[in-house]
Order: sequence, then structure tokens, then C-alpha cells
Amino acid sequence: MSKPKGKPNLKCPYTGARMEIVFDDNLKHVGYYAQGGFDPAIPFLDKGSATKALLLRNGKSVKGALACPYTGKPLTLVERKGLWWVEGDFCSPGKHLWAKSDVEYALSTRAGVKPKNLPKPTVVEGGEEKIETSDPRFGLGKDNDTEGLVNEFLERVER
Repeated sequence: MSKPKGKPNLKCPYTGARMEIVFDDNLKHVGYYAQGGFDPAIPFLDKGSATKALLLRNGKSVKGALACPYTGKPLTLVERKGLWWVEGDFCSPGKHLWAKSDVEYALSTRAGVKPKNLPKPTVVEGGEEKIETSDPRFGLGKDNDTEGLVNEFLERVER
């Protein structure tokens, strides 16, 4: 089975600017991310400028409800400590991801429609394997009595 091939859409749906994917080797935030476009994860000083920025499509103002152009999901604005934050299921181009292809996939999604010409994002599954172990008290006798064993040890040490 071959992987789908195609070019990612690296045009910011808000501003229309071309974005570039870069690698950050800073140990606090290692990974790939996009720069050059609008990132709704950054807070705003006032609600008006936040609303205006979120209603941009290809650099032009549109009317309607606040929604992420990547996911198509509704967005809300919440004030915390004097700043306005975007909440909802949105794509943040500045979010660091381990694989460049994952950033390309996220940025190429429009209105919740996943790109068909790009490899699907990396999925990492983790788990725990149960390893059978022996009971260290097994050889102590039928009652698993450690007190008798300890007393016997102490007697030998004292001799």
C-alpha cells in the first residue's frame, strides 16, 4: 500500500499569507511548527480585535459566527485577567508536533475536511504489558512465614 502524495496547503486561511514549517530544537518545545500565519492560541488585548482577526478569511473580513477555518468548529472568546482568549476546537499553527507531515496535515485541513492527498497523522499507542512474576515468599513454607526465617537468620548471625 503506497502513501498518498500531494502538496500540503500552507496558505493561512485567516490572512492568506504563505506559512513555512520550521523545526525548533529548543528543549522546552522541540518539534515542527508553522510560522508566518495567524495563530488563534495567542491572546488579544480586546474582544473587538479578537473578533475581527477570527473573522478574516484570506485577508478579507467575513460575516458570520466565529469558527475555525481549519476544523470548522465553533469558537468562543473568554476574558481572563484582562486578556481575551480563543476557546474551542481550533488548529494552532504554532503548536509543536514531532512529525513535519503531521503539521502539513493539520494545516491542510479546511472546515473539518481532511486532506486526501497527504499521509494521515502519526498515531502513537502506548500500553502496559503484564509480566508474571514469582512470589519471593514461595520457598518459605506453606504458611509463607517470614518471622521464622528472620529469627533463624538472626541466630546464625549472633553465633
